[in-house]
This record gives sequence, C-alpha cells and structure tokens, in this order.
Amino acid sequence: MRRLLLAIIPIILIAGCIDLGFQQAGLTLGSTSVENEDISLNVSSSTDTVKEGRDVTLYFEVENKQSITLEDLEITIYDPCFFLGSELSKEFGDLQVNRTKTWNPRYEAGNVDFETDCEVKFKTEYNRNFSVTQTIAVLEEAEYYQREQEETLDDISIMFYSSESPLIISISFSEDQPLLDGENANMYIEYRTTGEGYISSLDPGEIKIKFPDNVENVVCNGYEETEGIFILSRELRFYNNQAPKTTCTLTTKANQPTDIKTLTMSGTYKYVLDNSILVRIRP
Repeated sequence: MRRLLLAIIPIILIAGCIDLGFQQAGLTLGSTSVENEDISLNVSSSTDTVKEGRDVTLYFEVENKQSITLEDLEITIYDPCFFLGSELSKEFGDLQVNRTKTWNPRYEAGNVDFETDCEVKFKTEYNRNFSVTQTIAVLEEAEYYQREQEETLDDISIMFYSSESPLIISISFSEDQPLLDGENANMYIEYRTTGEGYISSLDPGEIKIKFPDNVENVVCNGYEETEGIFILSRELRFYNNQAPKTTCTLTTKANQPTDIKTLTMSGTYKYVLDNSILVRIRP
C-alpha cells in the first residue's frame, strides 16, 4: 500500500502542471482585447496553436480614442511563458489623437512535454494629462441673507467639469454653496480610478491646483504652495481603486456682493493595463 501511494503522488504533482486541453477561464485562444476611456487595444496571434520549435507572431494594435495626445506609450511582455525571443518591449513614444500604433514581435515556441495553453502576459502603459474646474461662489453677508430670505440661493449655478479620464476626481465642501463671506470651510478632493487598468500612484509634482481670489488662508494636506499654486508634495498611492482624500482648509472672501470664481486643477499620471493572450503549444 505504501508503494502504491508513493507511485500516485508524482502522478498528481505532474498532473498539476498539465493543461489537459482545457482553456483557462476568461481567456480565448489566439486573441484578446481591452479598452478604457483612452485607448482600444487588440492583440492576436498568427496561429492559436503552434508546434514546439516553430515561430508565432503576435500582433498588437493600439488606438487613441481621446481628444488629447497620450504620452510615452509602451508595451512590455513581462511573462513570455514558454516562448523564446529577445523583443520583449516596445516604446512607441506619443500616440496622437485618432492614431494607431502597431507592433508585431515574433517568437519561437519552446519545448513542452505535453500540450500546453501558454498565457503570455503583458502590460500597456502610458502617461496622460487631465484637468478639473470647480466653481466657488462666495456672497457678502447682506446678499447671502437676502437671497436666503427670497429662497434664491439655489439660483446660483455651481459648475464642475472634469476631463473624461480613467482618473475620477471629485470636489466637495463642508458647507453648501454658495458660501458666506468670512467663513472657515473645508474642501475635500477625492481620487479614484475606473476601467480595466490601474494607477499605482499620483507622484509629487504631478498635480497642481490654482485657487481663485475669493478664498484665502488655504492649506491643503499633501500639497505645498509655490507662487500661488498648490503642488502635490507627497505620493498618493491607490488601494482598491482609491487614493487618500485631500482636505483643504480655507477662508471665504467676497470681493463683491456675488463673487463667483473658478478653481482649476491639472496634472498627469501613468495608467497601466494588464492583460494576456493564450497560445497553445503542442509537442
């Protein structure tokens, strides 16, 4: 009985490495695609099944869907599985609006002992800019209370704009707008990501905020002021698609009865899409 068990154990261990012809969940042999607000990426192989020792070509096609240039586009194959080749990355530089870049690296299928579904893993990364604007409305005391009595405070239009991007930024205040002159208030900035990729972090120097002159005494945690511009001074790392919230303290200052101005925020970040393509190798 002991000998029988010893004989069975190696078989079980070997079987754990065998694909046995079943496709990996969620993957299709020979092709894959992914997209977000910025790009559309399609990848295919010259054949979905290749014999060991023979060549296979991977066809990468990246299209810019945005109305802005995407910078420093790069594709890196970080796990070629059993495929052999020296061309494991491609730097494309900038990807202009409505333009497409292609890459067709060729690899040799390595030796396998049994039919194997080989998952070739790669990442696509690029830098992109974003912008945000937020209305800040401050009313002098007489104007505020007159509007409050007339129930016309809500007639003041408060606008928020954010460029379409995998980075979602939202801005809120501790008090409802419009704000009363001379008030101390908090402003909150939240950062989250969307889409099939990720942002590892927002790095120091990558985000700048310009406050209008109807607020003063502004202090934002994680930002330093330089000549009236608040610049991100510490790394904001994302966890579960969210980065730590920024809190800004400020004092409102109406320069006229109804003082409506605009906060501007801009920056850049690196976005990464992680994906893979499945190619079958036969002995």
